[in-house]
Amino acid sequence: MNIKIFIFLTILLSACSSYQDKQLEYALELAKENRQELEKVLKHYQNSPEKLAAAHFLIQNMPYYYEYDGKQLDTVKSIIKEALKEKRVFGVKSLIIRDRKVNMNRDVFHTLEKKHDVQTITADYLIKNIDLAFKVWKERPWNKNLCFEDFCELILPYRIANEKLSDWRCTYYNRYAPLLDSLYKGDDVIEACNTLVRILKKEGFYYNAQFKIPHLDALFLVENRAGYCRETCDISLYAMRAVGIPVATDNMVYSPEYQGGHSWNVVRDTTGRFIPFLYTDYEASRDMKDDGRKKGKITRDCFGLQKNRLPVSKAVPATLRHPFSKDVTDNYFGKNEIVLHLDEYNKNEVVFLGVFHKGSWIPLDFAITSNSQAVFKNMEPNLIYQPFVEQDGIQQPIGYPFLFIKEGVQYFTPDTTILENIIIKRKYPLRDYIARAMNTNVREARIECSDTPAAINTRLLYKIKDSVITDRNLISFDSPVKGRYIHIISAPNKPVDIAELSIYENIHDSIPVPMTLIREIKPVHTNKRFAITNITDGDPLTSFISNDSTNYITYDLGKSIKVNKLMFIPRNDGNFIWQGDTYELFYRSNSEKWKSLGKQIAASSELHYQVPRNALFWLHNHTKGTEEQVFYMQNGKQIFACDIK
Repeated sequence: MNIKIFIFLTILLSACSSYQDKQLEYALELAKENRQELEKVLKHYQNSPEKLAAAHFLIQNMPYYYEYDGKQLDTVKSIIKEALKEKRVFGVKSLIIRDRKVNMNRDVFHTLEKKHDVQTITADYLIKNIDLAFKVWKERPWNKNLCFEDFCELILPYRIANEKLSDWRCTYYNRYAPLLDSLYKGDDVIEACNTLVRILKKEGFYYNAQFKIPHLDALFLVENRAGYCRETCDISLYAMRAVGIPVATDNMVYSPEYQGGHSWNVVRDTTGRFIPFLYTDYEASRDMKDDGRKKGKITRDCFGLQKNRLPVSKAVPATLRHPFSKDVTDNYFGKNEIVLHLDEYNKNEVVFLGVFHKGSWIPLDFAITSNSQAVFKNMEPNLIYQPFVEQDGIQQPIGYPFLFIKEGVQYFTPDTTILENIIIKRKYPLRDYIARAMNTNVREARIECSDTPAAINTRLLYKIKDSVITDRNLISFDSPVKGRYIHIISAPNKPVDIAELSIYENIHDSIPVPMTLIREIKPVHTNKRFAITNITDGDPLTSFISNDSTNYITYDLGKSIKVNKLMFIPRNDGNFIWQGDTYELFYRSNSEKWKSLGKQIAASSELHYQVPRNALFWLHNHTKGTEEQVFYMQNGKQIFACDIK
């Protein structure tokens, strides 16, 4: 080895060792009366260098970890348990909890006590976790090439986040190791992972995100499968790590497509690649297939402090300087960079790159200007980004937004000398799960009329045969159908699932015939969101879902009439253009930021505007709703983030 390189490595390793020693000593000092427990662990492994290094890793990072505990958290857990016993669900296994219980316990953080690990953890607990982690690391054939550093991050950690500590590793090992061993005996870590994924999937999961609570503890989750993506990831981490499968959790801070964050798991392949999976949705595949959501920027939760994620400036938002987050975007989209030329900004200026959120921009990454350039590395292609700076807490966009593609950037530079006529049908993309919700239960449902309250000798008004693609479905009849009683009859083996129904006597009427409910059926739950009165309340965002399938609801029109038209609205997200609401269309102008193209009160399910070519648009509903997204026009069609391929 070259002597200069040798000296450099020696100095580097010495510096790293010194830094870690300082971290360890800081943890021991912070432990106060609990210091002796941590020192017991170090003494226990003094003749086992590898386990001693693992103990060092856990303890030196321990000052940043704590748990939340308290009576109100126990109350929430009891509520979840009760709801799971009732198994009241709608949609794709979305757990329903009574409104009153949710409202009383929605946010419990302020009532909970924070307990720091360094001051409470016992030597026995830590030693037991280290020994069991080493056991599965050394025994599993797929781990023969798993290095110590990856072991520390992917199998060793005794906790995930801020959950209450529990003796989870034994419990999960005893539950899942025998099942895994009985089904798979090979050395392919991906197949081992997917075998356990199938086991977990059979055990089920119910989605519920109504409570703002800490991570649920492992022993609660092993028997109570409820929560949102965070909990599905936690269950996988506990189960996989307990049996020696190296896994982590990846996140997107904010999806420009879904207006929120999301988490999923990754398993480390023997090649060093990380393969995504989510046990409720999809298995790990070396083809790198995931859920297809737009992500922008992806981070990985680590147990060890990530020095490269530390802030370079106080101006950097907390979402971009989490000390345990590692940027892994290149694992999904490969390495790339966006070079922006910013002549008006000097050296060391912090510039952000963001995606749209409610008229402003959520920062996904930051760069420091150098020679009037800002370089952003490893961003997801086929997304719309906006560079900006912050001055006194106010965002100041720099130049025009742009579409980033593999070939480079395409700016949205509006040409106000060329105006185009456009038709707008939504203010937010129609996501797949909303389209499924609109169609799953209503297809093959029937609306019929009769002369008697009983649904006998009925005459068909309308049968929903085709896919529903909009919210407000107006059906006019060539020949009127006479009757007094209206029946909503569920599709075979499906519940009644509808947001609105209106009946019109004349084809040009805008005011529906009053309907009196005379035959009720039970809703899926007593919560107001499922009340049968929602069908006629004029609100497209409320809906009714029945508890039973193959059933019907009956309304009395008061007298026999000739029905010439009906209107039905399926359960939907409310982001179609709604008649009577006030909308305003904006486009991004470099000098004036968002420039208005005028307000309109919607007269139908469409808005018509004259707009500049090559502009980026934002449609705002002044009447109601919060979900809005930028789009551009292509061949007469709105193109949202999810449409860009």
